[in-house]
Amino acid sequence: MDADVVIAGGGPTGLMLACELRLAGIRPVVLERLTAPTGLSKALALVGRSVDALDYRGLLDRFRARAAVAIPGAAHFALIPLDLSKLGDLGLRGVFIQQAATEEILRGYASELDVQVRAGCELTAVRQDADGVDVEYDGPRGRGRLRAQFLVGCDGGASTVRKQAGIDFPGLAPTVLLRLGDVTLEGDLTPDQVPGVRVPLIPLGAGFYRVITTEPYPAELDRDAPMTLDELRASIRRVNGRDLPISGTRWVSRFTDSSRQAARYRAGRVLLAGDAAHIHLPAGGPGLNAGLLDAVNLGWKLAAEVRGWAPPGLLDSYHTERHADGERVLLHTRAQGALVGAAADGRVAALREVVAELGAARRAEVGPERFQPDHHVREHLADHVVDVTRHEGVHRLVGQLDCGPGDPQIVGLGVMAYHGTNDHRSQAADIHAAYLADMKRFARWLVDCGRKIRLTVGDGPDNAIAHEIVADLRAYRPDLEPSWAVAEPVASFADLTSAMAPVGLVVATRYHNVICALRLGKPVISLGYSAKNQAVMAGMGLAEFCQVAHTLDVDQLTAQFTALEQQSAQLRETIIAGNAASATRLREQFTALSALLFAGSGPARRPARGQVRQHSRA
Repeated sequence: MDADVVIAGGGPTGLMLACELRLAGIRPVVLERLTAPTGLSKALALVGRSVDALDYRGLLDRFRARAAVAIPGAAHFALIPLDLSKLGDLGLRGVFIQQAATEEILRGYASELDVQVRAGCELTAVRQDADGVDVEYDGPRGRGRLRAQFLVGCDGGASTVRKQAGIDFPGLAPTVLLRLGDVTLEGDLTPDQVPGVRVPLIPLGAGFYRVITTEPYPAELDRDAPMTLDELRASIRRVNGRDLPISGTRWVSRFTDSSRQAARYRAGRVLLAGDAAHIHLPAGGPGLNAGLLDAVNLGWKLAAEVRGWAPPGLLDSYHTERHADGERVLLHTRAQGALVGAAADGRVAALREVVAELGAARRAEVGPERFQPDHHVREHLADHVVDVTRHEGVHRLVGQLDCGPGDPQIVGLGVMAYHGTNDHRSQAADIHAAYLADMKRFARWLVDCGRKIRLTVGDGPDNAIAHEIVADLRAYRPDLEPSWAVAEPVASFADLTSAMAPVGLVVATRYHNVICALRLGKPVISLGYSAKNQAVMAGMGLAEFCQVAHTLDVDQLTAQFTALEQQSAQLRETIIAGNAASATRLREQFTALSALLFAGSGPARRPARGQVRQHSRA
C-alpha cells in the first residue's frame, strides 16, 4: 500500500479529515487539483458544532485570531431576521472567518502533523477490489498511481470520485440564480451611507463588502461563461432599482439553489464527504460546517477500520448519521431557497411576510416578558437555524476519562420526574405513575438479584422520586441491610463522575447520564418514554455502545440488563479503546466541557450534547 487512505480534494473538508486521520496514526495522502490556493472565499463563517470541534482540537484560537469581524448577534432564515435571544442559553457560537483563511489555517495544521498534500494532482480514475483501492491522477510530473486501503472523495459537487464509484446524486434543479461580488464602495462609503439599498451588503473587513443578488434562473444562461463585474452591476440595477457606487472588486461569482445529496456516503472502500456528498443553497453557510462535521465523524471511524479495532458496522454508521444530517440541511436550505425568490414572485413575497409576522404575533399574544417558544420550536431552531447539524455521535469521545471498572455488583440507576412533553402533556400524570411503578419493580428485581443500587439524581423532583423508590425497597426487603443509596443531587459533571465512579453498570434516564457513563467506560442502558427515544439515541450514534429500552416495559429492561451484564467486560474494553494523545487533550478540556454539558436546563439543552460529541478517539 502506498498510503492508508487517499483523500481527493484539499479543501477544508479534505484537510480536516486528513488531520483527524493523522492524529490516529493513519497515513493519508491528499490529492489537490489546484497548484496553489485561490485566496477566494465562498463561506464566510464557522457556526455551531464545527466551532466546538475546532475548540476541542485546540485550534479555535487560531481561527478567532483571523476573524474578519465579530460574529453577528443575530441570525436569519431566508434573510428573515431571527431574534436569537428567544433561544435563551442556546446562543450563537461562531467565528466570522473567510474560507480562504480557514483553509490556510488547516493547511498549516496539516503541515504540523506531517500530512502529505500533493498539489496540482487531479484524480482521474478509481478501481477498487476486496483489499484496496487503486487511484490514478494527473500531476505536475505526468500520470501517477496510488494504492490505498480506502479512498475518500472530498472533491466538490462535481466529484470525480462519486461518479467513478457509481454513486447516484439525486436532487432538484436550480430555480434561482444568485450573483455575488466582494466589492469596495466609492470614497470608502459604508452601507449606512448609501441610500435605498435593498440587497445584502455583508462586511468582510479591509473595506470589502459582499453583495448578493437573487433573480429567476435564466434558461439561456451559459454557466461556463466567466462572471464579470458588469454582469453583477446589471443584476444589482435590476434587483435594487438603482446602481451601487462600486469602486472595485476582488471576486465575482454565481451560484444557484440546486440541491442534491449522494444516495449513499459509502460504496465499498470509497466514501464521500463535504460537497461531494451534498450540495445546496449556501444559506447561512451550512456547507462548510457540514463538511467539517462529516470529516470529524468519519475520521476516527475510518482510522478504527484501518487499524483493525472497529466493531462490525461502525464505518457504516458514518452514512447513517451524516446522511440524515445532510437531509436536514437540504430540507432547510430548500425552504430558504423558496423564500429567497421573493424578488421574482409576489406570492413568495407574501409568504415571506406571513412567516416573518408569525413570530411577532405569538410574542404579542403572550407578552414579551412571558414569551418562550415551546420545546419543539426551541429544538427546531436550535438544530436547524443556529446549527443545522445534529445527533452526531457522542460515542466518539467515550471512555477517554476511564475511572476503572467499578464494583460489578453496584448498579447506577438514574431517575427523573416526568412532567410531559408538549405532545404527551395531557398524559403526563399517567405516564409518570406507570414510570414510577416500573422503576420500583425494576429496583426490586435488582435487589433480588443481589445487586446494590446507587441512585443518581439531579433537581428536587428527581430527588423525591429517588427517595420514594428507596422507601419502597425498605418496605419490600426489611430483612436486608441497606443495599441502596441516593447520591447527592449533581450540579456539575464532576459531581456526576463521582456518583458513577463506583458502579459497574448504569441504567440512565437523562442523556447527560448516558454521556457520563460512556465517558467513564461503563456499559449503559438508556431509558425512554417512547419509541422516539430509540430513534434519537440511534441518531446520536450511541447504538454501538449503548442499549435503549422503553421505560414502560420492565420485562424487556430486565432481559437487556442481563444480556448487557454478560457482555459488559468486552463492551467496556471496546469503549475505553482510544489514542493516548487524544485522551490527554480530553482531560485538559474536562473543566470547560463540564460547564457546556450543564448549561441551562430542559429541552433547550440538546445542543450541549452536540458540543460534547465533537471529540474523537483519534
